[in-house]
Amino acid sequence: MKNFPYLNLYDEMKYRILSGEIRESDLLPSENELAAKKQVTRLTVRRALEELVKDGFIQKVQGLGSKVISNHRNLGLPFQNIYIAGDSSFDPVKLIYIKKPHLDNWDEYFFFPLSPAELAVQCISYKLLRVIGEEPVMLEQTSIPDFNLSAMVSKPFENLSLAQTLFSRYQVEILSARHEIRAILADKALSRWLQVKKGKPLVQVNVKFSTTRNDLFIYSRYIYSTEKYALVNR
Repeated sequence: MKNFPYLNLYDEMKYRILSGEIRESDLLPSENELAAKKQVTRLTVRRALEELVKDGFIQKVQGLGSKVISNHRNLGLPFQNIYIAGDSSFDPVKLIYIKKPHLDNWDEYFFFPLSPAELAVQCISYKLLRVIGEEPVMLEQTSIPDFNLSAMVSKPFENLSLAQTLFSRYQVEILSARHEIRAILADKALSRWLQVKKGKPLVQVNVKFSTTRNDLFIYSRYIYSTEKYALVNR
């Protein structure tokens, strides 16, 4: 399979927009700045920006550059947008740590198969809630094999962003995601964290992210509960 550099840049910018790292109305760096920072040609940057325009993430504004225009509510999933249908006035999404990044053992029954190399090391794990107003709407648990990534634990994430932290500290970028979606029922712990009745149907999304390091994958599980918001795959 051919590797098109503009798709790598497109995926990165899309991730940063959907995760909330780059917000609606923000201006992207200029083509020259992006080309210099990512060490690619201006043609590569221009092609990536054209794809972001086609997919409705940005628009070109004369005299300003590229502006983020996504007006949907985003809860930070890198492969989908989550929004409030028909509501343009809303509180920002808040991230609340239940467990901050720490070294841990892999769960015995992990939600994706792990390689022998991954099983031979501990994982860096964290758990957080995404909250809108006072309503918890999503529980996230993320695990990363500790392949000499100790700074992920010893220092706080930059702007609460996993992608930004990986890139700034290790020059690792997230490329793509494989995901599985299933229905589950709220157990006692989930009912407490998401403030729902035990036994309520929930949506669970398991995600395996690939990165620019061939041996490094990121594993996330998102458990989603609300009747106000919709999951939309863009």
